[in-house]
Amino acid sequence: MAEHFKQTENYGCGLYAIANIFQDESFITQTRLIESKEGNHIGQLNKWLLEYKQNLYLQPLFFNNQGKKIPKWVRKIRPNGENVFSLPVLIDIQYTKNSKTHFVAGEILTTGDLILIDSSRNDVYFTTLDDLNKDNYRVYGVWYLRDYDNPDGYFMRFNTN
Repeated sequence: MAEHFKQTENYGCGLYAIANIFQDESFITQTRLIESKEGNHIGQLNKWLLEYKQNLYLQPLFFNNQGKKIPKWVRKIRPNGENVFSLPVLIDIQYTKNSKTHFVAGEILTTGDLILIDSSRNDVYFTTLDDLNKDNYRVYGVWYLRDYDNPDGYFMRFNTN
């Protein structure tokens, strides 16, 4: 990840997370920011992906509306294939018991490591899904990007060498 777009307001985390996945600040528009004031949700983000001319939608790897921990089978996911670098994901977390839920962008690497891109923080973090589970009060979901036209296709990042 070359860019790290940071929130300027206390809302729009889902909007910024998608911009960080695509490394494109133009995804963050004033209209979308205004529509984010009450929080972001998956349906809204999927609508914006279509407006952005991406034939992709957010598909849950894991979701629990009570905010449970990420199951072991999800924590063991390793993207693979020729020249595959990572599987970009959107993660919905709650840092502490009294904090709001918050979308962050992530990149699951072929090694199982996780690059965590949080638009409300200054740094990009290297961690794992196991550690993300331990370090946060709740994890509500992990989503990846699927292709509307190809039921077997999903968005992955590839090495460019």
